[in-house]
This record gives sequence, structure tokens and C-alpha cells, in this order.
Amino acid sequence: MRVTVADVVAVSPVEVVAARVHALLTDHLHLDAASVDTDLIDGGLLDSFAMVELMAAIEEHLGVEIDLGSFDVDDFRSARSIAALIVRQDPGAAGRSA
Repeated sequence: MRVTVADVVAVSPVEVVAARVHALLTDHLHLDAASVDTDLIDGGLLDSFAMVELMAAIEEHLGVEIDLGSFDVDDFRSARSIAALIVRQDPGAAGRSA
């Protein structure tokens, strides 16, 4: 069987990490985030307590410690934006086992 470029779908590191963050939000923190693009802040899903819990879960489950001095609240607006922050701080995060 011959594989062509059209047969291969590239998944960016942000997409890989976004799926993992979304799983943490829904499975670990039990938040009702419909997708990786759900606005967690405007939707009232992520308050300061949940943000601290999420940061601890990211460190525990993804092996990434968020640098508190280098993020903005908007970095926590969605699973995708959180993933972008993680990949910026640790480009190898997508390649590690979840």
C-alpha cells in the first residue's frame, strides 16, 4: 500500500497537549468544558481555586510546571490556550506519555 501526503494528517504539539489538558479539565477537575476551545473564564468554569488545581494536575499528569511569572490569565481561557502556554514553556511536552 502506498501512503501519500493526503493520507497523513499532521497533528501539532499544541493539539496533542490540548487534548490532554481537556481530559484533565473534564476527567480530573470534572468541569463541563465542551471542547478544547470552550472559554473557561467567561463560562465561569475556571476560578482561581480551579486554576491552582489545574496547574497541580498539569504538573502531576503532564510533567510540566507552569512558570508563574510568565503567563497571563488569557493563557488559561481554553484548553487550547493552556496547551499553547505549555508548549511555549516546554516544547517536548507533546512527546511525553500522558
